[in-house]
Formats: sequence, structure tokens, C-alpha cells
Amino acid sequence: MKNLFFLTVFLLLVFSLTSNAQAITSELIVAGKCDMCQKRILDATDIKGVKSAEWSPETQVLKVTYKADKISLQEICQAISLVGHDTEYLLSSEKAYENLHSCCMYERLSSDSIKEFPPQEK
Repeated sequence: MKNLFFLTVFLLLVFSLTSNAQAITSELIVAGKCDMCQKRILDATDIKGVKSAEWSPETQVLKVTYKADKISLQEICQAISLVGHDTEYLLSSEKAYENLHSCCMYERLSSDSIKEFPPQEK
């Protein structure tokens, strides 16, 4: 019985430590225009390590909270660019952009405006 108690306490400690992994919240520009874009962008961020994401067509700002030990901001931007949306850190390919619905054809970001990824926060 005593061993069961210690095992339970140990498991609770382990789970509490893993659930307290550092979560980072970042805001970044993601180009898009409409509700279809919003769904596509949010679907792209529905990946392991991302805890939450919100994007507004009006502001074009994505607020994303993620676990830095599971995923990086660069990987999140790559997922978004694969579905055809430019971010302030990474442009989507022409092919991905051209596959967007006609109402989703946003004004592309300039390659001159692309920023370097910030260092991974720890």
C-alpha cells in the first residue's frame, strides 16, 4: 500500500512537470483576406505542440501559443506557407499561392519585408 502511494505521488509529479513545459505566445503577420483563409491558416496550425491559435482577417495577425520543446515558430510558419499563406518570416511558394480560391488571393508580401526568425526562446 505504501508503494502504491509513492508510485501515485511520483506519477503526479512527472505529469505536472511535463505539462508545465514552457509555452510561448508569439504574434506574427500572416497574409490572407477572408474567412476561408482564416480556416486554412488555423487548420495549418492545428499541429502537435501548438496549444492555441487565433487569426483575424482584419488585422492579419496570428496569435499562436506553442510548446517550444515540441515545435518551433519556424515549423509553424512552414506549415502555414505550405497551404499558400505568406508570413512575415517565410513566403509561400507560387504554386501553393496559386492553388488558393480566387477570393483568397491576398496581396503577396515582398521578399524584402521578410524577417529572420527570432532565436528559439527557452
